Amino acid sequence: MSGKFIILEGLNGCGKTTQAHHLCRKLPASYFHELGSHSTSSFPNLLKRLLHMDDLSEVTEQYFITGSRSRNLQYVQHMLDLGANVVYDRYVYSSHIYSHREVQYQPETTDAVWDLHNTIKVWDLHDTIKNNPVPTVTIILDIDPDEQKRRLRYRKDLDKYEKVSDQVIEYRRNVYLAMGRAKSNNYVVNGMLPEESVYHQIREILKMYKI
Repeated sequence: MSGKFIILEGLNGCGKTTQAHHLCRKLPASYFHELGSHSTSSFPNLLKRLLHMDDLSEVTEQYFITGSRSRNLQYVQHMLDLGANVVYDRYVYSSHIYSHREVQYQPETTDAVWDLHNTIKVWDLHDTIKNNPVPTVTIILDIDPDEQKRRLRYRKDLDKYEKVSDQVIEYRRNVYLAMGRAKSNNYVVNGMLPEESVYHQIREILKMYKI
């Protein structure tokens, strides 16, 4: 029996990690993060350092992130095959959405941009990862740019993906919202609500998938 593969997505500071830990305690489920989840791997610390290097190209960054995810997915697939549930903090979608730190954002083109990401660039980036686990459900926690800035004020060491213009944040948010409309197993949850209310919304969605 295969376990359920649950993806949490959204802007930095939207509450993904907090909600992931709630789910892992209550379901139960195993937790994985895009940048590496295993203490035996040097990847997480390496990637965190890379995300603070301004002279590193975005292509190089994405290859490192893809490599980290490839390692994670070996563990993920094993857990799913054993029948365990897995909660994954960011997945392939974020790789491309976050690969552009500066954009010329036009609201009317957001859906078209997401279609392009989903059908061409996102999966092309991961051609080297064979047999990616298919998400059972993807939940996008939505917060507005002002709320993101408010939450990130409390973080001591922002990386280059967090130090971006309001225009870029708005672009990312709108692509996430378009992503929420792109597939029947994608859902947008209001991340502006209190933590317990957000968790309740997520649990109601998961019940539809017998999770």
